[in-house]
Amino acid sequence: MWEYFITAPINKVKCLTAIYDNLEEKIKELNGVITLSVNDHTAKLNIGVGNKNKSSIKGSIINQIAGVIIAKYKPDYLKSNFNFKVNDDINMQAFLKALVVFDSDIDKQIIVRELMTCNKGVVLDSFFNFRLNILKIKWKDLINLANDNIMYLMTSDTFIELLKFLISNLDYRISEVNIFFSNSGYQLKDSTGKDINDNDNYLTDCKDCKEAFLITTLISLSPQKIKLHCKTDFKSQTLNLLFSLFNDRIEICN
Repeated sequence: MWEYFITAPINKVKCLTAIYDNLEEKIKELNGVITLSVNDHTAKLNIGVGNKNKSSIKGSIINQIAGVIIAKYKPDYLKSNFNFKVNDDINMQAFLKALVVFDSDIDKQIIVRELMTCNKGVVLDSFFNFRLNILKIKWKDLINLANDNIMYLMTSDTFIELLKFLISNLDYRISEVNIFFSNSGYQLKDSTGKDINDNDNYLTDCKDCKEAFLITTLISLSPQKIKLHCKTDFKSQTLNLLFSLFNDRIEICN
């Protein structure tokens, strides 16, 4: 049997829970085993499959780990090196998400390359701290961009222009997003009417705030077209920000 482990400090147990949820079905289909154990200080995910299925699952595991590092470690690293505090304002959350998504495909390639040499497992914090120095040097450019433009971040108009610039340089990740409003929040569907569920990007990280979740999710998805089916249900600040950031991509549907 081929076995693999992922270990993280207890404050990052949600990362392992997400990986567990995203891999459980596939591992069971391969007649494998996946378990998550937690104690006072650490959480550990153990995975086991038959040797013949190693190649079928290792790539998925590595992609999930890379997604966690980009979704969790990257924003934490950026925030810890900013010369200002990131608050809960929608604009600021959108700015942070744009920086996280910016160049994330290249980030993922770097992470995957390093993970390919970890044959038995990975301790997330140690891997990030000691194996990803090239990536952190790359992220320093984004940190410098933010720190050097701190005065612009304090002015609404110039802040939006900087945010628009970042978003305009993101590659399209999906052709179309349809937005519907419900009492529980915003529903996002693709062009065929199916719910959008992009597990690789861990898009639920801002779900506690409905407005911030909507804006930051759209930045993560970077859609070519956005169809609004609920314009009267949007708070004015959210609607204004949507049109400011994605104006030429938005279509109003009655």
